[in-house]
Parts: sequence; C-alpha cells; structure tokens
Amino acid sequence: MLKYWLRYLLMAMLVCMMAAPLQAGVVKSAIDFIARRVVGMADDTAVGVVRQAAQKSPAMSRLVQKYGEGAVLNLARNSAHVRLLSEVGEESAEALLVHGDVALNILRVCPDGRAAGALSRISRPAGQLLEGRVAKADLGSEDVRYLLLIVEQGGDKAAGRLAKMSKGRLQQVLRTARTAGVAAAAGLVTGAAVTSDSPAEFVANLANVGSWCADHPWMAVTVLLVLVSLPWWLPLLGGLLWRRVLRALVRRLRR
Repeated sequence: MLKYWLRYLLMAMLVCMMAAPLQAGVVKSAIDFIARRVVGMADDTAVGVVRQAAQKSPAMSRLVQKYGEGAVLNLARNSAHVRLLSEVGEESAEALLVHGDVALNILRVCPDGRAAGALSRISRPAGQLLEGRVAKADLGSEDVRYLLLIVEQGGDKAAGRLAKMSKGRLQQVLRTARTAGVAAAAGLVTGAAVTSDSPAEFVANLANVGSWCADHPWMAVTVLLVLVSLPWWLPLLGGLLWRRVLRALVRRLRR
C-alpha cells in the first residue's frame, strides 16, 4: 500500500514539473499556430484562426479580449515580433501588443522577461519617450531594465523627466536604483512626490554615500578619522583661537 502511494506521489510530482513549462509556453505556441495558418489569408479569414487559437487557450483568450483580434493577428504576422517573443519569453507578447515596434527596439537592448513585463504596464506615450532615451543614451541591458522599472513605478511623469535628464543625472538615478531600490529612484525622478526629508530620499542619499565610500576607500577612511578625532582636537583648536583673539583685544586696548 505504501509503495502504491509513493508511486502515485512521484507521478504527480512529475506531472506538475512537466505542466509548468507547457503552461508557460502556451502563448508562444498559439502565436506560432496563428503565424503558420494565416500565411496568404485575407484578414477576414485569418481572424477566424485567431478565434480558434483563443478557444484552445485561456491565456490567448485573455489577450484577444484585452487587445482585440486584429492586434493579435498583426503580432503573429510580424516575423520580427515573433522572433522577439521566442527570445524574451511570454511576457513580451503583451509589451508588443501595447507598444509594437517601440517594444521591439527597447527589448532588443534588454531581452529580459521582467523588463518586458514592466514595459507592458507602461503607457504608450511613456514607452515612446523611453525608446528615444534608450536610443541616444547608449545604455546597457541592466540600465534599460532599471529605467523600465522606474517608469513602471513613477508613471508618465517619470518617463518625461528621464527623457530630458542629463547623462550624469541619469547615471545617479540608476545608481540609486541599484543600491537603494527602484522606489527610491522613482522618488528622486518624480521629485514633487518626495520631500528632502522623506524615507525614500534619505535612503537614496545614504546609498549614494555608501557607493562613494566604496569607490574612494582611502579618502573615506581619512574623513572618518577626522570626524572621530573632532572631540579631541576641536577644543584645542578653539582654545588657541580664543587666546589669539583675546591677545589682539588686549593690545588694542593698551593703545
């Protein structure tokens, strides 16, 4: 009896392990199915293939209901978009449906599933602003991912400010995102929502100090030693200064 239950449990575990990747690939499989079937078809006929794919997959049905049959059909007919979907994963499907070629240009620089998920939740105007920023700033994959996460948190206002930001200021924001977190970086970008004494600003400034110390360890140690020794040498320096002031006053009075 025990052997039977152990065998049953092992089989259930195997089924679960196999089901996860199958479930994860349903959108990609459905898009491939549509792309193969609609070659040479008129739009009216091709829409029927999209409906057929939606009936077989709850995930595809959700995309069709949210973005429309025409948008899903255009995605399946665009070979560059389908290739990106294969490279980045399921998360890029919704980003491509929302932003089209803008998502293509951004995710080519940052082929990351989390970045694609953030991009799918960003408005189209914000996506266009980010595309321009990514194109002119020569950013790496990790930097682009942080930009997307910051805009996801800060909205269109954050996208507008990032698009106009100088390269040095942008690097400071990205450094804050890496050290203090995306929320702190989004607070620094939006500005008006964060006061100078807010927790996010305090954490961001603290993180920047820590980053500077890591880049300049000897200077940081020197500054620390000076600060620690203040209680000893500051009274001595103050006493000497006061003696000089008193002597000068006495000389003037004698004249």
